[in-house]
Parts: sequence; structure tokens; C-alpha cells
Amino acid sequence: MENENQNLNENIEPTVEQVEQNTQSTNNQPKGEGFFKKITNWVKSHTKLLAIIVAVIVVAIIAIVIVTSLIGSPKKAVKKYISAYSSMNGNKVVAAMDLKGAYAYKKSSSSSYFSSTLDGSKFKDAYNDVSKDDVKDLKEDLIDSFKDLKKEAKKENDLSIKLIRIKDTEKVEDCDDLYAVTAKVRISFKDDDGDKQDVAQTMKFYVYKNKVVASDFSSLTSFLDFD
Repeated sequence: MENENQNLNENIEPTVEQVEQNTQSTNNQPKGEGFFKKITNWVKSHTKLLAIIVAVIVVAIIAIVIVTSLIGSPKKAVKKYISAYSSMNGNKVVAAMDLKGAYAYKKSSSSSYFSSTLDGSKFKDAYNDVSKDDVKDLKEDLIDSFKDLKKEAKKENDLSIKLIRIKDTEKVEDCDDLYAVTAKVRISFKDDDGDKQDVAQTMKFYVYKNKVVASDFSSLTSFLDFD
């Protein structure tokens, strides 16, 4: 009986040589191998969870891109328009505008000047009725008017307009891609006495398909003596 127990213990308990061999084998194993093996095993056992996390991240990125395209572009359009207007270069101003939209604005606006409100439905109907000749005539008129304006406002009054910040961007109802953008701008100019003036003014812009169709720059006449 004792011999049987002794044999059983020998089968269960490792010998000194076996312990030393196992210890040596463990020491010879690269330190990072066990860590990476744990990570690999965790990834394999959580494949569905990782797939869900990746899907959520992709959806979030797509949402950010969509929001940026809808809201960010009207802001960029206003920034480009202000820079062009400050240069008093008619060609640059025309390039920053949707001239078909500008003509439609004149037809659908309740005021002969700039209006703080705009009916999106009327604008859309008017936009569809604008002809190529209307756009051509408006383009020629704008370029010609800026030739005189540049001489008077830029050279004589030293006019400079800079964007301070965009305050608000709001979608106009009943017309896709039409936005009302409110911005604070800084207007610098020389008055009649030749003194340099610096005025901060909040202005409104209408942007259609990421191009300006109308602006509150008509209020510049309250600072400068040119109409």
C-alpha cells in the first residue's frame, strides 16, 4: 500500500528537475509576448463589441462632415465675400456671389435695399425665373460700379473691411441651401476731415448654395459719403 501511495505522489508532484525546467522556459519567453497574447485573446473574444465601437465612430465622423458642409460653408462664403468687398475688386466680388441668386433676391425682397427678412419660397420661385441675360447684365453692372467705388472708397476714403467673427448662421425656411448669416465686421476709413475712423458693425448676409446673394453693406453709406 505504501508503495502505491509513493508511486501516486511521484506522478502528481513534479520533480525538482521539472520545476527548474519550467522556470527556465518561462524566463526564456520574451517579456512582451505574454502581454500581446492577452490583448490578442481579448480582441478575439470581443469582436462584436469592437465592431459596434467602430460603427459608432464612423457614424460620428459622417455626422461631423455633414454639419460642417451645411453650416461651415456659408461662413466661408461670407468670409470670402468680405475679403473681396474690402478689395473693391469687382471681379473678386462677382466670383464670391451667386449672381442668379442676387437677381432673385432683388425680385423677391420686400425692400429696394437690404431686407432683414427674406421669404424663402418667393426667393426660390424668383430664382427659377432668372434668365442668363439677367445674370449677364447684373455682372456687367457690378463690375462697372466697383470701378468707380474703388476709386472713391478705397483710394480717397482708405476703406478696409475685416471680419471679426461669425455670430450666427440660420437656415431660411422654405428654401434649401439658403442661409442667413450674421457677422460682426470692422470698418476702417478716413472721414471728411481725413481722420482715421474704426467702427465695429453687425451685418447680415444671405448665402445660397455657399455663395453670397445679398449683404447689409448698403449700410456703409451711413459711414462714408458715397451713394
